[in-house]
Amino acid sequence: MAVDKKSLEYLVDVLNFPKTSVQNRVLSKDDLVRMGGLNSRQKQELTDVVKQVNWVLLMTEDNTKIANYVGEDINVREINYLVIELKRQLTDSRLKEISKMVFGAIPKATILEVKLNGDDPNYWWITAEYKRKRGYDNLLSAGNIHVTNQIGTYQLDMFSEVFDFQKQVHLDLKHLYYSFSESIERYNFQQHSNRNLEDMTYADANKMLKALEVRADKLKRDAKKETQLNKRMQLVQEYKLLQKKIYNIKGV
Repeated sequence: MAVDKKSLEYLVDVLNFPKTSVQNRVLSKDDLVRMGGLNSRQKQELTDVVKQVNWVLLMTEDNTKIANYVGEDINVREINYLVIELKRQLTDSRLKEISKMVFGAIPKATILEVKLNGDDPNYWWITAEYKRKRGYDNLLSAGNIHVTNQIGTYQLDMFSEVFDFQKQVHLDLKHLYYSFSESIERYNFQQHSNRNLEDMTYADANKMLKALEVRADKLKRDAKKETQLNKRMQLVQEYKLLQKKIYNIKGV
């Protein structure tokens, strides 16, 4: 059995994905291993942490009435939606590693919903940046990925506000897909700010924030270890300037 009725209702009735796109089939992990050309170590990792992979939605021009995208960069004629059920909690790095394995096995635009069941299920939504697969017109290779922060059931309402199918850019299937990626970044940004961005994308804002926060943390550590008073004051001043930039981006 693939995903249950409640999960399907969330996708169709809350996130408003087209009912006509529902497939809801189980994908064999062995097929993923074969399609992705995974080695024995990768196969073992996939088997160890993934309980089940479900192919739940297939969005095409026919069932969405949204045009295919055919361009010099890539061609996007479909968007797959997979639900991956985990056996246990993963670190952020392992979650990304497993996701990249799945993206590599499905050479078409794909949205992943990763789920860890329990008394309070946890969710992650993941998309990728794509380029044309060498030697193929309609196959894609995944690059950088976009991952939501961990989402508990009490946060699903907030997530559905930004990930709603009807609120995405419907110019064509490529723009629709990348609109979902920006929605992921918007959700992450809104975890610490209510500001609506107009001067940059949410993806750029999150990338900038992460870089500034890493630098600020390092300056703070260095200032604590510095024994020379003048040097310590200089580090503290640099830290305060970075914090001001962070607050400006967040709008707090």
